[in-house]
Amino acid sequence: MKRSIRILIAVPGAILTLAAMLQGIPEYTNREKVGCEFCHTGVGKADLNDAGRYYEKHHTLRGYTPKKKLQDN
Repeated sequence: MKRSIRILIAVPGAILTLAAMLQGIPEYTNREKVGCEFCHTGVGKADLNDAGRYYEKHHTLRGYTPKKKLQDN
């Protein structure tokens, strides 16, 4: 009985947590015309790269210029 109650509490909690993490993704990708991985270190990851930190600060990608990667010689 106690196990059933824990599951009934844990499952909706996990769903709500996941929904909160995913909120806003379509809005940002549609507005900026870029995929999630443009601002995040990977799809489904919360960690931001340079573009993501710029967007967090300015609420737009207008004016953002990606840093050039050094090429191996």
